[in-house]
Amino acid sequence: MLKNNKLVINYKAILLLIILVFSSTQLFSQEGIKVEDVFSERTTKIKRNEFKNNLINNNIELTLSQELNDSSEAKWQNSFWAMELMGYKSENTFTAIKSALNKFDNTTITFQRALLEVVFTLYKNEFYHEISKVLESTHNEKIFAMAANHLIRFKNSKYNTEEFTSLLKNKFPKWNDNSILLSLYNHFNGSTEVKFKLDEIFSLKFIPNSTIIFCLQRKNRNYEGAIVIRNINEKFIRDNSGKIIIIPSLARSVTNLPYYITNGNSPQGFYSVQNIGRTSNVFIGPTPILELGMPFELSVNKFFHDQRPNTEWNFETYDELIPKEFRGNKNYYESFYAGMAGRTEIIAHGTTINPMYYKSETYYPNTPSLGCITQSELWDENTGKLNFSNQAKLIEILRTVDISNAYLLLIEIDSLNANIKLSDIQDFILKAEK
Repeated sequence: MLKNNKLVINYKAILLLIILVFSSTQLFSQEGIKVEDVFSERTTKIKRNEFKNNLINNNIELTLSQELNDSSEAKWQNSFWAMELMGYKSENTFTAIKSALNKFDNTTITFQRALLEVVFTLYKNEFYHEISKVLESTHNEKIFAMAANHLIRFKNSKYNTEEFTSLLKNKFPKWNDNSILLSLYNHFNGSTEVKFKLDEIFSLKFIPNSTIIFCLQRKNRNYEGAIVIRNINEKFIRDNSGKIIIIPSLARSVTNLPYYITNGNSPQGFYSVQNIGRTSNVFIGPTPILELGMPFELSVNKFFHDQRPNTEWNFETYDELIPKEFRGNKNYYESFYAGMAGRTEIIAHGTTINPMYYKSETYYPNTPSLGCITQSELWDENTGKLNFSNQAKLIEILRTVDISNAYLLLIEIDSLNANIKLSDIQDFILKAEK
């Protein structure tokens, strides 16, 4: 919109606005994606520099130099998002955030969430005392959970697991009826050991006669995961040489918050594959996306691709996806709890975001999202044409298989600090196919 003859853009609103278009186009035909013809002007060096300078100078530094009040909260929230996107902070941003934390109780819940999100994302070892006050004073479940997740990271914190649990139960007597607080409790009190076994993961007992997209991740989401696909004939997709196709994938949010918090990491568990579509979101770009849905976000019959009567979501319904002998593993249920907590719009998509923002990160050249599953794309900085796309590769494969009754299963396979390679999983896949 235009304000005082200046263009004011709500970048986070643009990023969250996803308009799906399911009609085919010549560029993305059923015959294949012509990568060399895909173009995004915003990926050129000139446009990326313009965007970066505008974010820093106007959306961040200028905005956060102005007074925080009721009318400026939205602008400050946009500044926080821009900081997260770029990993940007300065003396001015530190001062502004400290000032905002001192006014915390006089701000809206929406602003409080945005403020805690940027603190968690960029100020891991800062604002202990300010966030402690938030934890003690708030009676909002999500604010409490966000504050707790920040404080638990401090080595010398007075808050340990027992202290958090006691405070949670005293402050929220019905905590186990709230999906966020229940997930927080399980997060802090559960075992840190990854309980999945690859033999179990690739077992053909999972949803037979359906295409399954396995999105495999490390417990540490700072490392690149991988996607492999089992088709309806219960065989994994291979290339012309017979080699299992593996597609690098990132399921890390830019915030690295846990799955039960808005804009947190992609939850483990099952997603229903709905469609291959397109989006007008400029940060995702022109490459087709894979639309997914979680429990509660979708109705039961839409999630299960069937015509069953409308029923309410419950554990028994979700358990239809999981063989009886595997139902004790809570990790399978993260998408269920996340959907119950209100998370939505987690899809698999490409990216036009400048990977250089994350050049010092272990997941580079991947770019994190606000909780989606992203596949890297590299663009020519002079022409804006697409040079390479793991997202296009994923979509090309999915157009060769039946996805009318398909699901995606996202799982953390272990706690190693390394990217997932085919050699990590190949023997288990071959064993499962026998």
